[in-house]
Amino acid sequence: MSKLSASIILPAYNEEECIKDVLEEIILAMHDYKELYDYEIIVVDDCSTDNTSDIVKAFGDSVIYLKNEKNMGAGASRKVGIRYSQKDIIVFMDADKTYTAADIPRMLRHFPESDHVNGYRDKEMGYFRPLRKFIKALSRYLASFLVWEYIADLNTGLKAFKREKMLPYLDIVPAGFSCVTTMTLISYCVGHKFSYITTEYHLRVGQSKFHPIKDTALLFWTIFKTVGVLTPLRLILFLFTIISVPVIFRYSESVFSAFTLASLISGIYIIIMMYSAKDCMRFE
Repeated sequence: MSKLSASIILPAYNEEECIKDVLEEIILAMHDYKELYDYEIIVVDDCSTDNTSDIVKAFGDSVIYLKNEKNMGAGASRKVGIRYSQKDIIVFMDADKTYTAADIPRMLRHFPESDHVNGYRDKEMGYFRPLRKFIKALSRYLASFLVWEYIADLNTGLKAFKREKMLPYLDIVPAGFSCVTTMTLISYCVGHKFSYITTEYHLRVGQSKFHPIKDTALLFWTIFKTVGVLTPLRLILFLFTIISVPVIFRYSESVFSAFTLASLISGIYIIIMMYSAKDCMRFE
């Protein structure tokens, strides 16, 4: 049986404080799996202004170093890595020590049965923690409602997926932080086989690049845009259901109320189906 091949891609922008440790942890984590997986590590430098490039290049042939021509964002860097790679599986991991490299082999064990594997974070450890926790919960439930399935972790930075399955949709993946959110939604919308592993989440090293207002607005726009492009009828049903709630009570005797009632019932059905799917998820 041929080896499963994987590219472990890390976008990096001014990560000199921790990228050496992260790369060493990945190499150590994959050391005992050389017989099972043909893997490579790709670091995509998004025009760092610190010593990130020198640290990565010091690893020599153990790590492939790519550099963007200009600063384009984490999502753009990930797409550069995907297009460069010729491996079967793409693995994403952040370069800021928020994730555990030992989880990578655990994700790879789910292939080829699964198409997409997400790392389910055990807690929120980012800056602006209460705000981030609320925003992520709200966006996750909204996205779950729109795709009609329960999403355990919408925007985790630890994920693995089949390259050939994601490649046709790469053009609609944004350049910023919402890249990973979009990829999760794509897999749910088009029916990829999804799995999760639990992962311990750590406080990042270095300065957070999260912007509360801009990134929150972009997150919700990403959800509506992705679902609207791939499954527009689901978005239409969602909007119609939201409009139906006040209309059905105000015009209860009109002919239109029958349609609004049907829409409301459909919304309730989706919620029930969404939570039923939670018990059927492949979860390690």
